[in-house]
Amino acid sequence: MSRVTIYGCENSAFWALDTPAFRQAHPDWSVEQLRCGGRVPWLPVTEAWSEGDLVKAFFLCPSGNCRYLHGGDRAADELERLAENWASVGVTGRSLLVYRLGSCLLSEIARAVEEIKNMEASLVRPS
Repeated sequence: MSRVTIYGCENSAFWALDTPAFRQAHPDWSVEQLRCGGRVPWLPVTEAWSEGDLVKAFFLCPSGNCRYLHGGDRAADELERLAENWASVGVTGRSLLVYRLGSCLLSEIARAVEEIKNMEASLVRPS
């Protein structure tokens, strides 16, 4: 099980993240394709957290720049509700991060990846 799972929009950020160089730099991270249309894969996200994933990061299309009209906006709304639901039942020690970046914004994607690395390090408990 990976400690960090990144979901990237299939028409945008996924292609900037799903590269051999990225996978070599982050071998214990998983990069998954998020289907266009705003559907968040609830079951895999929840199962992965229950199995020990520390961080889930979603790279969605920038607002107003979605190939599927408003898919990125719908996904962002779903993720906000998901975070609220988990908080209401006391799920702690895990992080849900949402970024609205297109694949051409490589420097901003790099900053987001650095933020994810820092988040992962802060959530790891000393052995």
